Amino acid sequence: MSEPRCPDESSVIRPLVLACGEPLRGDDAAAAAVVAMLDPAIRDLAEVRVRPSVGLEELLAIPDDQPVIIVDAVLGPEPGTLIRTSLVTLEETAQPWVPISGHQLPLAQTLAIAEVLGWTVRGTFLGVGAASCVIGESLSPAVADALPGLCALLEVEIEALAGPTVAGEPISGAPAAPR
Repeated sequence: MSEPRCPDESSVIRPLVLACGEPLRGDDAAAAAVVAMLDPAIRDLAEVRVRPSVGLEELLAIPDDQPVIIVDAVLGPEPGTLIRTSLVTLEETAQPWVPISGHQLPLAQTLAIAEVLGWTVRGTFLGVGAASCVIGESLSPAVADALPGLCALLEVEIEALAGPTVAGEPISGAPAAPR
């Protein structure tokens, strides 16, 4: 029986957080606002990118073993409603609502195409129901009030997905990333 290995820096899972939205479009700024609220120690556990949208090329460049958390505002749910769903089931879940960031294609379709092209869908979608995404507006009261809750969800998700691995498997009781 071999000795347990200590993980080195290269064997640490750092989830990728893709915070989507345009900061000058009202509630579409929610994801960037939430990332700014993250506890610095938790933010350091993840690779964080703030983007206007998520493109197919970006998804295809993500390593298969790196879990992804996409954060965005969506139209459809009651403003301020928090959403958490697996990226695997996003297409089914997202039928009644639409992310409002200017994705080249709807996010669920982008994920489906990336999967067909070989990307392993692994991770979570976190969102908040938006009231308005008009250029020049600030966050609506409902979304502003929901941001601490969305931030807490994001912090829990980062902590659940981040951690050391040996041979691709979580160690020290770290939970496995959802597929």
